[in-house]
Amino acid sequence: MKTLWNSGKSLLIYQHFIRENRQKFIQRMLKALKLASPGSSVGAFVTPHVVFLMALQPNHKKHYKAIVSMVQEKWGEQIRYWKYLASD
Repeated sequence: MKTLWNSGKSLLIYQHFIRENRQKFIQRMLKALKLASPGSSVGAFVTPHVVFLMALQPNHKKHYKAIVSMVQEKWGEQIRYWKYLASD
């Protein structure tokens, strides 16, 4: 992941849920992604069985709202957007 991030790529990571409280798991994963991708904008798209973790490069931040809107428009109730809530 670090190599991709350092090469200027934004990331979308597919992750199955584990046996952990989902809210805590998603926040923990987003926090780890934020720390691993300096300067990123992070968020998640949540389904009943998987989460897609997104980290946008600083120069891709301008597309953040459009990406979230497009996913919500196309997938409706099948995928929910989850915003990272920084705890520190």
